[in-house]
Amino acid sequence: VGTSDGWLRTHATAVVWAWDFDAQPHLSVVDEDGASGPTDHLLSGGNPGGAVGSSGPDGGPVWYFAMDWIWHWYDLAGVGFDLRATGAGAEIARPGVLLIGPSLTIERNLDPPPVDAWTRYFVSLDDPTGWTRRSRDGAVAPATLGDLRVARDDGWEFWIRGRWTSGAGEAALDNLSVELRH
Repeated sequence: VGTSDGWLRTHATAVVWAWDFDAQPHLSVVDEDGASGPTDHLLSGGNPGGAVGSSGPDGGPVWYFAMDWIWHWYDLAGVGFDLRATGAGAEIARPGVLLIGPSLTIERNLDPPPVDAWTRYFVSLDDPTGWTRRSRDGAVAPATLGDLRVARDDGWEFWIRGRWTSGAGEAALDNLSVELRH
């Protein structure tokens, strides 16, 4: 079923919400300094078709593609996406994805880090392996399944890192999908 910002496919065991970004996207970019703004809509250069993108100057803050969702009464299976990133300078050590809830942040690395070619990722939201829990007071611990459920059931944001190096760079995101299990 087509929607204004993506498509929705239902199955007996899963619902998939996906965006291919061929049409104007509804995503934002946020950075570690608290600034936010819209993404750039790339009419070509996606995987395939259009994509969303953004860029940052040399020495600028780390920034993320940001989406917010509330999925009550569902078990989230995961988020899939294609990511491409380029940049000069040394790699910056930050999590690749963040699941941000009202009381905590769950974060994990992306392996391998993106390069100047489309890389497909699937991040499980129903398995805490590889996730780290960061409380609002700064305490860090391995995430549990309960932590993932709290973050996603209380209304959450999902951030995908766009800036990977210390120098000027750019990133593009395509084929974003959220997989749900009843």
